[in-house]
Amino acid sequence: RHYYEQQRHALAAINPAAICAMEPTVAATVRRIDAALGARVLDVPAGAPGNDASALQAFRARLASDAPLFVQHSSGTTGIKKAVAISG
Repeated sequence: RHYYEQQRHALAAINPAAICAMEPTVAATVRRIDAALGARVLDVPAGAPGNDASALQAFRARLASDAPLFVQHSSGTTGIKKAVAISG
């Protein structure tokens, strides 16, 4: 319960336009964290058409030049979980 509450607050602060999930279990977990995010979860199964460098280039073209590609969250194994913006 603590994990879900913590992630709900983090996702509310980030307010992502989309959440890309490469595995169905990840997509389901995000939807359980906050049902309101369900519409933002994009299921991108491994091996799907466009799941390659060209898909990344198309995604990158939609962003402002200084926008991060995605936010990665640390596991928190050595301390507090942290979000890091990854740029291209």
